[in-house]
Amino acid sequence: MDHIIALKGRQGSGKTETIDILAHVIFAQNHQFQLQNETAIGSKDFRAVYKFENVMIGVTSVGDTYDLVKENLQKLVSAGCTICICACHTRDNGEYPHGTNTAISEFDPPFQIQFIPKTLQEREEQYLATNQSDAMILYRSLNTVI
Repeated sequence: MDHIIALKGRQGSGKTETIDILAHVIFAQNHQFQLQNETAIGSKDFRAVYKFENVMIGVTSVGDTYDLVKENLQKLVSAGCTICICACHTRDNGEYPHGTNTAISEFDPPFQIQFIPKTLQEREEQYLATNQSDAMILYRSLNTVI
């Protein structure tokens, strides 16, 4: 079964930075993961496709709205990704009829979904360490489904 691993957190909790760190961790494993393509989305977000043996893995940091999550996950699925990592909100955004969590669950055939809670950090000097720790949790989750 295909998998979506979603980093779930409130706005401003560091989801984008954490997924960016994850992408660097994956890229550092260049003997295992081969970058197929990467697309910048705005000033901070991105979408990337990696190949691990015969498995395509998609990573996107976009997680703000239903339409953006849906669009970026769909592009990863269209690129052949059977494992996707994305961000989503703790509470769905009321601007759209469905929230970010709904966007993740609408694929047919369905993906097995794993939500990873974003660790909250109130102390600014601990942001980087917290995001690095959460990125490693995502990386370990990725390795369990490969």
